[in-house]
Amino acid sequence: MKLKKDIRISNDKAIIGLVFGIFFFIFGITQCVIFFGIFKNISELLLIPQDLIGGFVLILIGLIFLMGYHELRSGIPEGIAYLYVGIILSIFFMCIYFLIILANSIEAYIFLNDDFKNWSPIEDLRPGIYISIFTLIPLIYWRKKFTFRKKM
Repeated sequence: MKLKKDIRISNDKAIIGLVFGIFFFIFGITQCVIFFGIFKNISELLLIPQDLIGGFVLILIGLIFLMGYHELRSGIPEGIAYLYVGIILSIFFMCIYFLIILANSIEAYIFLNDDFKNWSPIEDLRPGIYISIFTLIPLIYWRKKFTFRKKM
């Protein structure tokens, strides 16, 4: 009976890996495509800047989540490590993007730099921020359940 509960928890984690993997991957591909000048209307609507490297980072994080999904669905419990890495990377890059917004805010509002005269924080909002905020939910919810140790 306990085995079924562990399988269900792994399936929940696998679904989280699938959902985040798809979101990060799609937004990464979209950000790369927008960099080449295609779908510029989507860029403004979804607040996606023209950032090729940022797109590759999102694709990488998405692939990590998808690999975790694949391993968990295959019954490999170590696939949880991919979810750990995906969550950690997404939060890491979210923090970097917040630091960029902070630095640009200082340039615009404290130093009154002419290059940032009409700048607003919305200009630096990236998918890496608003998707990564949602990765905090499973991290907080499963903080004690994410473990490699098996209970005996």
